[in-house]
Amino acid sequence: MSAAFSYSTTFILNKPHFNECFSQSVTVDRSWRKYTKTAILISLGAYWLFFTAVSTYLAWFMVGLGVLDIIALRYQQPWWVARQMLSRAANSEITLIIDDVGITTKSAYNNAVILWQDINKLIATDCGFLIEHKNGRSYLSNQCLDQSAITYLLSKEMATNQS
Repeated sequence: MSAAFSYSTTFILNKPHFNECFSQSVTVDRSWRKYTKTAILISLGAYWLFFTAVSTYLAWFMVGLGVLDIIALRYQQPWWVARQMLSRAANSEITLIIDDVGITTKSAYNNAVILWQDINKLIATDCGFLIEHKNGRSYLSNQCLDQSAITYLLSKEMATNQS
């Protein structure tokens, strides 16, 4: 029987961490289909502006929403990182605990536990681990892990991918 594993560390949720989380966990869709909502908003606003008696303020508001959507889609990563940096969790200290029960994160604003049995898939990326679990997806950076924790997570990755 192997000894129980336990690892604990702290890290800061800062801008480089959020940039890494986005780049490692989000696949950016560059197809034209994602611009459908944008095209509808701008077309509807232009139609109201030129061909109906609807208030010009409402028409320009719709066009503005379409333009804002283009910006949000084009600059998806900086947009997401900026929103994360505006949250109260930004620049706060996170305590990470990896043990035989699961992965626990604690902060002043949130405490979360991902149990090993709730993890559907554990994927090693270039810079960390992508965790797909019953409540969504999470990302764990290698920058806050030592070699023993990485080895333990790699063994858990092999176990979750075999089942």
